[in-house]
Amino acid sequence: MISLACRDQIHYIYRFSNIIILEPELLASIIRKHRRAAGLSQLQLAEMAGVGKTVVFDMEKGKETIQLNTPNFILNNWLYDIWGYEQMPAGEPRRHLANGIFLDWATSNTTVKNNTICNAGGTAIKNIMGNWNLSIADNQVSETCIIPHDPDEVGLQGRASHGIDLEKNRLTGGMVHYSEKELVKYSGNWKPRTITGFWNLFGFNLLEADHSGPAEITYTLPIVEDGIYQISLLYLPDKERNASNARIRIHHADGIDNITWDMKQGDKFGFAMEIGTYCFEKGKAAHVTISNEGADGVVVADAVAFVKDFQARPEPATY
Repeated sequence: MISLACRDQIHYIYRFSNIIILEPELLASIIRKHRRAAGLSQLQLAEMAGVGKTVVFDMEKGKETIQLNTPNFILNNWLYDIWGYEQMPAGEPRRHLANGIFLDWATSNTTVKNNTICNAGGTAIKNIMGNWNLSIADNQVSETCIIPHDPDEVGLQGRASHGIDLEKNRLTGGMVHYSEKELVKYSGNWKPRTITGFWNLFGFNLLEADHSGPAEITYTLPIVEDGIYQISLLYLPDKERNASNARIRIHHADGIDNITWDMKQGDKFGFAMEIGTYCFEKGKAAHVTISNEGADGVVVADAVAFVKDFQARPEPATY
């Protein structure tokens, strides 16, 4: 299979022998165009792909993706004569030889194995800062043309799995963003804010509530399968501005849990922070509410993620 670990913020279009990595806006337009041409709704496409509706929604909006520590596999690819287009702040994109496999910042849980890479203008496999839990092994690299040792297993037709049980790595769940009006209801004085990210490569769009009055936001989780789910918050921590005691209420199949959460702490890249595991059932109440009641700073509302955990027991977290 082919699964690429580059984050969607990368400002390049790379063309490989059998792979295209697209910017999120272009990918969004392609998915939307072909879905509509096929006469499919977002829900129908999600069901066919085996993912939640919010996954299709997020991709068609070109939104930043959620990092949930899902395993990524880059296997059995033949990458050669790799040209890319670098987007320039002013003027036309510049074409030049590019890196073969680019593991962008904060890539995690990724296996890069049995790839054949030749004539990369930069680095055959470029692993940059902030990455963790990577396995890079058994790749062939050359500055001249080389043939894979097993060409029948190259690309989309390949079936080698290297002992990886792909079915066990299938995820059930999704992410609900504050902009999804059909799934999110809020009251009080929430103010929109955009924070420019690392090297101006992207921006975080979020809502904030300060001390000016009560504010509450409730995310409805579209549960499609009974089970224990890992619940996570996405937000950018801020030790100076954010509250250390944001109130979180989780309405699940077994009742209601209330926890406090320290938003001064968190993932510096704004990735998901697990707040606990809870039992949810299809058709029953499934909500996460964030409130600024009694908060000692700014409370942030960005997105809530939910992923089924086939091994976990229900257990709230504290932070």
